[in-house]
Amino acid sequence: MRIIAGTASGRRLAEPKGQTTRPILDALKERLFNILRAEIEGRVVWDLFAGVGNLGLEALSRGAASCLFVERDGGSFAVLKRNVTELGFGDRSRLHRGDALAIAALPAETPPGLVFLDPPFPMVEREPARFEATLGQLAGGLERGALVVFRAPSGIRTEFSPTGLCLRDRRDHGVNRLWIFEAGGPENPDGYPENCRSG
Repeated sequence: MRIIAGTASGRRLAEPKGQTTRPILDALKERLFNILRAEIEGRVVWDLFAGVGNLGLEALSRGAASCLFVERDGGSFAVLKRNVTELGFGDRSRLHRGDALAIAALPAETPPGLVFLDPPFPMVEREPARFEATLGQLAGGLERGALVVFRAPSGIRTEFSPTGLCLRDRRDHGVNRLWIFEAGGPENPDGYPENCRSG
């Protein structure tokens, strides 16, 4: 894993030994950030199920204002701290070891403009309804126009359509499926921004 573009371009990320999760590969990450190119500069980012920080650190490298990293696994969290320090993003990062789905308990002062929700695939397959609920819960705290990127296995049969979010993009890449949702904003939680299609 490496940072693809921005101030830390080309820097490699440390990874935990014996990693059992499925981190997003560089080819898919590059494709995703090409889609998000105009949506990163100056935004507050949340990286939920952050692992070693692959997505959040890429966003910081490309000009995000700050990032809240949330990871529960101790080994991954230790490597995450190392990556944040070595890339020099400590002053723009906040690290929280805990449950990424406990949205109300996250130590956030400013609503995010971009959220990465990148859970382990088996968890999504076992509990799709829980992730539908989490997406809806996220939407309740987002400003209009904020984006949520959700990665799951491409074979999943669930079509996620959470309240308060509209589907801006969905695409498959190998075993991965990416959803990009846009928030309608708390003042109009069931509405959809003009450039979105619902469902």
